[in-house]
Amino acid sequence: MAKWAEMLGFPLEVEVKRLLADSRQVRPGDAFVALPGIERDGAEFVTAAVANGASLVISHQPVLADVPVWVVDNLVDKLPAVAAEFYQKPLSWLFGVTGTNGKTSVAAYVAQLLDEAGFLGTIGNGKWPNLNESSHTTQDLLAVHANLAELASNCQGVAMEVSSHAIDQQRIAALPFSVLAFTNLSRDHLDYHGSMDNYGACKKSLFSQYPQATAVVNIDDALGQEIAGERDVVTVSLQHKADHQFSDLILKPTGLQATWHFNGEARQVSAPLLGEFNANNLLVAMASAVALGVDSDVIVQRAANLVPVAGRMQGVTWQDRLAIVDYAHTPDALEKALKAARAHCHNKLMVVVGCGGDRDKGKRPLMAQAALEHADYCWFTSDNPRSENPKAILQDMEAGDPRSEARYVIDREQSIQQALMAMQPGDVLLVAGKGHEDYQEVQGQRYPFSDMAVIQEWWA
Repeated sequence: MAKWAEMLGFPLEVEVKRLLADSRQVRPGDAFVALPGIERDGAEFVTAAVANGASLVISHQPVLADVPVWVVDNLVDKLPAVAAEFYQKPLSWLFGVTGTNGKTSVAAYVAQLLDEAGFLGTIGNGKWPNLNESSHTTQDLLAVHANLAELASNCQGVAMEVSSHAIDQQRIAALPFSVLAFTNLSRDHLDYHGSMDNYGACKKSLFSQYPQATAVVNIDDALGQEIAGERDVVTVSLQHKADHQFSDLILKPTGLQATWHFNGEARQVSAPLLGEFNANNLLVAMASAVALGVDSDVIVQRAANLVPVAGRMQGVTWQDRLAIVDYAHTPDALEKALKAARAHCHNKLMVVVGCGGDRDKGKRPLMAQAALEHADYCWFTSDNPRSENPKAILQDMEAGDPRSEARYVIDREQSIQQALMAMQPGDVLLVAGKGHEDYQEVQGQRYPFSDMAVIQEWWA
């Protein structure tokens, strides 16, 4: 009997190629795992999974199907160990990073600082840099294990993002993490977690779940200081004494340079990255690479040739004007992005930003306040309104604009074009919120749309 089947208490009488929780991905020979969900129960999709070729159904409750059905008590709790047994993953290393902001950048930098690295995260999944589109920052438990097993065939290790939803829903349970990193904590996802205390506790729990993993922690953040006070960690800081520090940080239009202090060494580092917070992301990635066994000479060399992540402080210039596309979609991220853009600005700083629909409404006026406080001119517009009326979203943002200083333009393309038209030499425009996304989500439909494409077409 296959050990994974034995763990569920059943004899394996049919061939099983994959374990999948998404009925849409099922192919002939796969087992469909019907799990309870937040909005829908997996049991509702058994018929669809069987129609797609499922040879076996594993369910948390009785279901009817034309193939064998295993009903397993406490299936959610048993599944992580089962998935780890089913999907063998002979990786040399596995790196995970969590935090409100910076996950994608840190994971991407780690993937570039190491050899033969895979990547799982918001911008895609695959062997770096050839990524396939991803539906979530961190996919469901079975998809994560399956992806890691597939990447193990041609990658030495994998760098992955770990979202708070993934931690709370055990999507990363039983993974063999070598190094875990923490970037920062600021307001986000309160529609899910309910409070900042719950959100922070969720992030922090990742490090107690994996005591065997080396923890690399940014202690410029309050929650990072808490984590560092509760377990052995490798500390990272731009502001305090730490195991890894930057001094003499200089921000230039072409990137950053600094002196890297660690293990009694001092090395000069440069990287084609914009903004102080990217210096912090880079330092977390470099410290993580050291923890993963990469030589410091290699790290310095590769840092100089890093490719910035699409949609993360991604700049394009035209006639002494700089436009930056960034994924910033929280008040803290927007403030940091604007401060980073200001360091490269010789005249006026402009911003185009919106707030997504069906998400935390409380942050909308805070986003507006951050924009108005740190930019000279602001355009408030749509950003994936989803099922909400974009006018209603802008009205929520208006609460953070008591003097009506911003321009309100519902159509995102028009708002970007208006800002580009207003730019003068030396100006910087930050287009925030969507980053690498190539769509606008409206009423359940995704329509082709790219902030960067709008800018490039206007300046072509």
